[in-house]
Amino acid sequence: MTSTKIINIDEVIMQSTGDKQKRKPTRSDVALLAGVDKSTVSRVMTGHKAISQATRLKVLKVAEQIGYRPNALARILASQRSRLIGVIINSLWTGLQTEMFRHCQIAAEDHGYQVLMCEARADPGIQKAYIQRFVDLNVDGIVLIPIGGVEQMLARLSDTIPIVAMDNWVDVKGISQIRLDNFESMYRLTEYLAGMGHRHIGLIAGKKDEKISLARQSGFEAMLDSVGITKRYIKHGEYLAHSGYRMGLELLREHPQITAMVVMGTHATTGAMRAAADMGRRIPDTLSIVSFDDSSFLAEGIPPVTCIAQPVEEIGRKAVEHLIQRLDHPDIAPAEFIMEGRLIIRESCRRV
Repeated sequence: MTSTKIINIDEVIMQSTGDKQKRKPTRSDVALLAGVDKSTVSRVMTGHKAISQATRLKVLKVAEQIGYRPNALARILASQRSRLIGVIINSLWTGLQTEMFRHCQIAAEDHGYQVLMCEARADPGIQKAYIQRFVDLNVDGIVLIPIGGVEQMLARLSDTIPIVAMDNWVDVKGISQIRLDNFESMYRLTEYLAGMGHRHIGLIAGKKDEKISLARQSGFEAMLDSVGITKRYIKHGEYLAHSGYRMGLELLREHPQITAMVVMGTHATTGAMRAAADMGRRIPDTLSIVSFDDSSFLAEGIPPVTCIAQPVEEIGRKAVEHLIQRLDHPDIAPAEFIMEGRLIIRESCRRV
C-alpha cells in the first residue's frame, strides 16, 4: 500500500531557522502546493488566456490560502511589460466619455491589464503632463481622447509607445484612431428633421475650432444644402447644460421662426430644452429637438429625445483591444477605425 505525501502549507512557507518565522510566500511555494510549474503560476497571475479554468482556479485558491502576491517590479523586469494602460479622458462630467472609459477598463481587465485613468479637463497642458506621467510610469500603452495642442508630443512618442486616439482625432501619423463618422451621423440626424417638413432648423454646436464639432457642422450644412435650405441658425459653445441653455435662449430669441433644433451633447440638450420651456416652446408641439449623443436621462425624459447614439462600448473596447494587439504584435501598423452612429427615433419631434 502506497502512502500519500501530505504537504503542510505552514511548513512550505516556513524558514528553516530556529525561530521558525514565516517568510513571504513565493511563486515556487504556489507551484509546489498547486502541483504545477512556476511558469504556469506566472501565466495565471498575468491573466494569460492559454490556461485551463480548472488550473487557474487551483492556482488562485492556493495563492489566496498562503497569502501570495506577485512582485510587480519583478514581473515587469521579467516580461518587459507593466500590464498597465494609461487612459486620459477630458471630462468626468461627460457621460459619454465616462462610459468609454468604463468599457476600456473592462476590456483591459479581460486581457489581464489594469488601467490608470486621468481627467485632462479639456486643457492641453494638463493632457501633456498626464501623457508624460504615464511614460514615466512605464505604462505599456496610452488611450486618450486627444485635445488640440498635443499633436507634436504624440508624434514624438508614437515611435516609442503605442497610442490610440478615440472619439476625437488628431493629424498625427503613427498613432491609431477610433472615432464615429461624425459627418454622416449628423447628416442623417438633420435629414430626419428635414423629412418631417422642417425648413428652419437651428444648431447648437461645440467650439468653433474643435475638429469633431466642425465635422458635425459640415454634415448639418451639407444636408441642408442638399434640399435647398439656405438659412443658417448656428450657435457655438460647450457641451454643458448651462451653455446649451444660453445658446438655446439666444437662438429662439433671435430666430423665433425656428421649428426644430439640433444639439450636440446630452447635457447641452437638457439645457436647450429648459431654454425652450422658458420661452414657452413646448416639445414637440411647437419645437422639435434632437440630440447628437444619447444618455439614460434623454431616453427616459419627458418627452424621450430622438438622437444619434454612438457605439460607446464598441469604441472603448476596440481602443484597448487594438492597443493590446499592437503590443503583442509590434509589426501591426497603426490603423484608423470609423464607426457608425445609430439613429434612435423617440417622441421629441413632430411634422410641420
